[in-house]
Amino acid sequence: MTPVHTACFALVPAAGAGTRFGAPRPKQYLDLAGRPLIAHAIAAVLADPRIERAFVVLSPGDEAFGGI
Repeated sequence: MTPVHTACFALVPAAGAGTRFGAPRPKQYLDLAGRPLIAHAIAAVLADPRIERAFVVLSPGDEAFGGI
């Protein structure tokens, strides 16, 4: 039997405003060890060899993501 390749995709939610966190910007953009938290999350998801592609889900009007 020929193995069937099943594409796996991941959704990385990053649409929060971080108001409860009390930071001046959404917490996904705060630095941790020199990189934004969202960069750590994306790297962790993409490190799984089963994940072919990851999609980051942002809030409407988010202009900060493109700058990381």
